[in-house]
Amino acid sequence: MTCQNCQTENNLSHKFCRECGSPLQDIKSFMYCVNADLLEKEGNFNKAIEEYQKALNIDLSNTNIRNRLAELYEQHNMADKAIDQYVILKEINPLYADIHYRLGSLYYRVSKINEAIQEYRAAVSINPQYKSAHYQLGIVLYHTGKLEEAIYHFKEVLRIAPDYLLARYHLGITYERMQR
Repeated sequence: MTCQNCQTENNLSHKFCRECGSPLQDIKSFMYCVNADLLEKEGNFNKAIEEYQKALNIDLSNTNIRNRLAELYEQHNMADKAIDQYVILKEINPLYADIHYRLGSLYYRVSKINEAIQEYRAAVSINPQYKSAHYQLGIVLYHTGKLEEAIYHFKEVLRIAPDYLLARYHLGITYERMQR
């Protein structure tokens, strides 16, 4: 992100310019975010969401605001709104495995199983070491009867993290189910 004051290129995760210290987003947007953060700390999540929405309306390309808003929606059981934000984030950065993972989790939560599988597959394709995505993909595949593929993903989890007991358990029950 380029600082509007000194034109220094900054990391996207920075809130202030590394050269001159200026806020890296519109000052009004920045103040909405400060207010949202305070409201969130006070436990006033609905008002915090409103403040993040105001900030986002000023700065639509700000992925930090959009991500925080998506997280709040997710934490407060507003899955459809969280999905909307994560879909936009995925369009902005399609190679960010965590966005695919979060979308997969939300789709699974709202019973959009095919979409969940697609997002979990994207996450492990982008990051083959993403054990949580392999594990969740294995779970969804198990429940949809795709047992051989579920076994593959549980084995991947155990290759990455040999002590992951839940993956070992689910691998066992998947083998057991195949023998019936």
